[in-house]
Amino acid sequence: AATACASCPGWIECDPASTHHLGGAVTLQSSFVDCGCPFVLPPPLFETGCHIEATGGPPGSFGFFLMSAGSAVSLPIFEGVLCLESPMGRYTSSIATNQGLPQLDSVGQFDASGVLQNLAGTAPSTGGSGFDVPFELPFTPAGQVIQPGDLWSFQLWYRDIDSAGQPSANFSNALIASF
Repeated sequence: AATACASCPGWIECDPASTHHLGGAVTLQSSFVDCGCPFVLPPPLFETGCHIEATGGPPGSFGFFLMSAGSAVSLPIFEGVLCLESPMGRYTSSIATNQGLPQLDSVGQFDASGVLQNLAGTAPSTGGSGFDVPFELPFTPAGQVIQPGDLWSFQLWYRDIDSAGQPSANFSNALIASF
């Protein structure tokens, strides 16, 4: 059997994440996906071998993954703390459409047990939860890819409710992965 392509387990920053309106906090975990090594850009450019799960979320809330080359900024935004530095990319349907790459969409919704279920079809390694990180980066200009030796930071942005009961947003902890 082939070995995984990334040392995806990495390490965590901004932990624990800020609590959401139900009192819990969203936690990221990562695992390997056997994509076959050595680290090459297979056609079509898709999975890096890194899978990210998000657990502990408020049931029914929607979210998507962000990524950056840096972390530990600790910028309070909405109900949480953004831990990624600029420039940062979003794995959303608008980015996927703009770049013509459906694998750049990580949009999901937390199920009744607080696990982010992938709504974009970009988590085939688990059958539907979390996100399989693609080689392509969600940055402009299009065509940038993760290279061997790169360090990337990931964080989940998700819908939340503020203390006044109004719609807001929050963030998970941050995961730093080495590729």
